[in-house]
Amino acid sequence: MLDEMQNENEEDLPELSPHFAIQPNPKSDLKVSAKYVLGDVNVPTFCVRFDWHDKYIAAGCGDGTIRIFNVFTGKQSYLLNQDMEDAMPTQMIRWRPLSAPGVTKNVILATNCNGVIQHWHTTSGRLLNEI
Repeated sequence: MLDEMQNENEEDLPELSPHFAIQPNPKSDLKVSAKYVLGDVNVPTFCVRFDWHDKYIAAGCGDGTIRIFNVFTGKQSYLLNQDMEDAMPTQMIRWRPLSAPGVTKNVILATNCNGVIQHWHTTSGRLLNEI
């Protein structure tokens, strides 16, 4: 029964990029397969970071965007920095700590190759500050 369910789920998955494939150990009894692919394989990803609750994963992309995916559904929840004038890759992402002073939650700190540091509010998509 479990094998039938796994086969059905594998049919619904998109194909992996030909550059990246999971190669299981042929001597192992365990079978490994991708649950889903996050993002677009044509846009390079420079960094990823889970939020403090492990519900979202943020990806800094080569086109300057920050894509935030729901880990449980595998779907993109938020897209930040999509209207950047001179698109430069996002190199680093950090989620604001839960214990940080202030009431604003779901804040991301991101840096780009052009030297800009940005604070984003993920749920509203607002740029809070830029240095």
